[in-house]
Amino acid sequence: MFKHLLTGGVLLISSLPLKADPWSDTTRINWIYPTASGLIFATQDYSNKELSNCDNGHRFIIPRSTDNYEVMSSSMIAAFMADKRVKINIDGESLSGAVCEPSINRFIVFK
Repeated sequence: MFKHLLTGGVLLISSLPLKADPWSDTTRINWIYPTASGLIFATQDYSNKELSNCDNGHRFIIPRSTDNYEVMSSSMIAAFMADKRVKINIDGESLSGAVCEPSINRFIVFK
């Protein structure tokens, strides 16, 4: 009996929806817009209309409140200026629905 309850509990927990931090496809940065709230940017080839409801799902932000903001924003500006491809990780756990510019918490720059 206990074994069936344990198995049922594991199945129930594993079936609960988890909001992960999704990674984008590889893309380039189309434009950047430094503001007092952070570095806003738009992706060229990637969009996520479920999380970003501005600029057809292409707009995101690195908030000034992000740990290591200076390094992240300067790295994103360098990637934009060098026309490098990036993959961004969107902070999906903090969202309950689409916002204009969802936060990213990390990214990868490709050569």
